[in-house]
Amino acid sequence: MCDGGDRREAPRFLVTLSARVRDAARTYRTAILDVSTGGLLMIVPKDFVADPGTRLEIEVAMIGTVRVRVVATSERGVHLRIDSDADAYGLAVRRVSRIVQSW
Repeated sequence: MCDGGDRREAPRFLVTLSARVRDAARTYRTAILDVSTGGLLMIVPKDFVADPGTRLEIEVAMIGTVRVRVVATSERGVHLRIDSDADAYGLAVRRVSRIVQSW
């Protein structure tokens, strides 16, 4: 479990984006609650279990498909670090942040 403290260096943008996360056995529907250039916060899907360090693939609306690694699970959700193309993901986050900030 994570202590719930904010350890991200990059700003977070609060969002609600639909997502699908895949592990070795299943695909789960979920949602992303915040994004930053370094990672995501995902709602824990029903029956989903992943230890820190577990690699996953997640498809996020408006962002695309990215490879992530579980950092921790807390009462807020599953904290994920980006493992795939950081440049392409960073561009997608900047696009989403502009939309979020315009609301």
